[in-house]
Order: sequence, then structure tokens, then C-alpha cells
Amino acid sequence: MKSLMLTGANGQLGECFKKLSSEKPEFNWLFTGRQELDISSETQVFSFLEKNRPSVLINCAAYTSVDKAESEPDKAFLINEKAATHLAFACRRLGIVFVHYSTDYVYDGKSNKAYTEKHNCDPRSVYGKSKLAGEKAVLQANSDAIIIRTSWLYSSTGENFLLSILKLASKMEEIKVVDDQIGTPTLANDLVAGTLALLGELERDNDQIRGQLFNFSNHGVCSWYDFAHAILEFSDYRGRLIPVSSSEFPRPAPRPAFSLMSKSKFQIAVPSFEIPHWRDSLKKVILEL
Repeated sequence: MKSLMLTGANGQLGECFKKLSSEKPEFNWLFTGRQELDISSETQVFSFLEKNRPSVLINCAAYTSVDKAESEPDKAFLINEKAATHLAFACRRLGIVFVHYSTDYVYDGKSNKAYTEKHNCDPRSVYGKSKLAGEKAVLQANSDAIIIRTSWLYSSTGENFLLSILKLASKMEEIKVVDDQIGTPTLANDLVAGTLALLGELERDNDQIRGQLFNFSNHGVCSWYDFAHAILEFSDYRGRLIPVSSSEFPRPAPRPAFSLMSKSKFQIAVPSFEIPHWRDSLKKVILEL
């Protein structure tokens, strides 16, 4: 039986893996959070992995507070670069497949077409810089690591845009959302399914998986305003949704104005996996709330 271990199991993505695990009895699952493993400790990481010997380690642990990272960069780099490096290096030494997640915030946001994995990265925020540093460090420590960049992650649990908009809709008759940041939402459940599909191809000795970086999000493109409009459309909100510019909502961390990602590389590597459109995934998860 293949054993899959997760770090960051209590976060948004980790919780989705937990929910799916009951549907995947062919795997022996090991879920870890901060209490079980301090991933910032190289010694603890190696001894824990040496003891448990999973077949695959999926790193869902990340510092994701985009604005707070501007005032506490050390914390962002500790988790997103240093800790990720500990995990990647230990996996290389022990022969464990390592999967790591990154973000569309590594891109500069200045393109007028979808970003591919080959585009030069020039992140504008501390968070984006810490994630890019993590990507580079992970691949340097473990040339077989698999890195998946994703965007606008949301689910039915945790803290995310979907739940924030629904919360605002429950108490406000007017909601303002920026309409000049363009990208694609990603339902965490779809990212989990896509990750497992990649691992399935790896199991079949697909040489397009190991040591590769992949973009993954749902299909389609929208602004945050469009995303909010669809959320409220599917939830029968009767108030007003107002589009505004990013300049009207200044934030400590700059966001890329455009971060649409091409999924062509993923689709070539995993041709049997059909990536859903973001509206279809959104409607599905709202109906399940």
C-alpha cells in the first residue's frame, strides 16, 4: 500500500486532502500539523521522515498571509523557503517523492497572455518572493521534486474569498470588490484531484512528472469582481455588488494585476485529467455548503 504523508494538514488544502482520504482507501494516509512536526527544524524533519518512511510527502504547509508578510518577512521565508528546503532535502536522502505548492504571485502581473512555467518570475510582494525562493531552494535540494503553482485557492473551509464574500453578503447590502486584478480561482478539491492525478502518472513511470514545475488552476479567466458576482449569483444575494479599482483599496502587499496561468504543460503530462471550469466548480461547492 502506498503511504502518503501531508504537512500542513490543518490548513485549507490539507483539510481537503483529509476529506478525500476516506474515498482513497488504497493509500495509507499520515496527516501532520505543527503539533506533530516542526518543519522549521531540519533535525526533526529528517528523524520523523526516517521513522515513518512515507512513499510520498505532500507539503501543504505554507505562510500565506500576503499582507502580514510585508511586515514579518522572516516568518514568511522561514516556512516558505527554509522549512520547504528541509523537507525537500530529507526526501531526497530517503528516496521519498516530494510535492510542493507555490503561487501565481511569483509572476510580475505585467503580461497580456497566460503565464507558462517558462516565464521569468519577478514577484512584487514579500510573500511572492518567499514562495519563489522556496521553489528555487526546493529544486536545488531535490532535483526530483514536483512543484505545483496554483492561484486564488478557495474551498468550503478555512479562510478564503468565497467564505469572506458569503459572510459579507449575510450582513451588508452593498459590497465593493476590485475589478482590475485578473486570474483564475482554484477549488482546493480540484487541486487535490490534480495532484493525485500527477502522482498516478508518476506511478506509471511517466517521465514528464519528476523534477517538473506545473501551473494548475481551474479553467477560465475572471476578475475578483467577476468571482464575487458568480458567488452571489449562485447564493441569491439581493444587495448591490460594486466594482472598484485596486487604488481604492490600498493593501500593504501589491498584487499582480494579471496572473492567468497556462495549464498546457499539466494537461500534456496528465491527458486523462479534465480540469473543470471555475464557474462549474464554484457552483458545485456552493450547493454543498
